[in-house]
Amino acid sequence: QKTENSHKIGTPLPTPNLGLWEKISLKLSPSLVGIQVFQDNKIVRQGSGIIVSSDGLVVTTANLFISNGIYQIFYEDKILKGSVATSSLKLNLMLIKTSASNSNIADLDLSPSYKTGQDILLIGKLFDLSKPVLVSQRGTISYITDKTVVLDTVLNNYLYGLGIADMEGRLKGITYLRNGRVNLIKAELIDSFIKEYIEK
Repeated sequence: QKTENSHKIGTPLPTPNLGLWEKISLKLSPSLVGIQVFQDNKIVRQGSGIIVSSDGLVVTTANLFISNGIYQIFYEDKILKGSVATSSLKLNLMLIKTSASNSNIADLDLSPSYKTGQDILLIGKLFDLSKPVLVSQRGTISYITDKTVVLDTVLNNYLYGLGIADMEGRLKGITYLRNGRVNLIKAELIDSFIKEYIEK
C-alpha cells in the first residue's frame, strides 16, 4: 500500500470549463460516502465509496477490507456503522451494509466508453475532524488494456473507492492503487458484482 501524499505521476490535461467540474461534484456528492476502518481502536485504512441501493448498500474496493475491522461510514451529516456484506479479491470489490435509508443512489454508466486521453474527475469523501469533506481531483485516462484502465493523475494514499466521472457527470467506475498507479474498476464490473450479490 502506497503512502505517498502528493507524488505526481503525470500532469492532467487542462480542462477549459472549471465550472463544469464543480457542477459535477455537487451533483454526485449526495451518493458518495467516506469510509474509515478501525482495528484495535486505531484507524488502519480509509477511503471512499458510492451508494448503490436505497437501503444504504455501499460499494468500495477490497483494498479497504480488514479481518475483524470496524467500519465507520460518513453519509451526509451522519456517522453510521457498516458491516461487510461480500467481497471479491479477484475483482477488488467490496459491498458494505449500512443503516442509511432512502439513500441517494449513484447512477453507474454501464456503456463501455473509455478512451485514452479522456478527461475525468476523481471524486469522493474523506474525514476532517470527524466531518466528511468532499474531495476531487482531475485526471485523464492514460491507457486501457483488457484487464484495467490506468489513470494519469496525482497519486495520493486516499485514492481507494473514489468515483470516476466523465465530463457529462456519468460515473464510470471507482479507483484503486496498485504498483504505484491509479487504476479504474469499470462500472459494468461493479454492476455485475452487485447483481450477483442481490441474486444470492
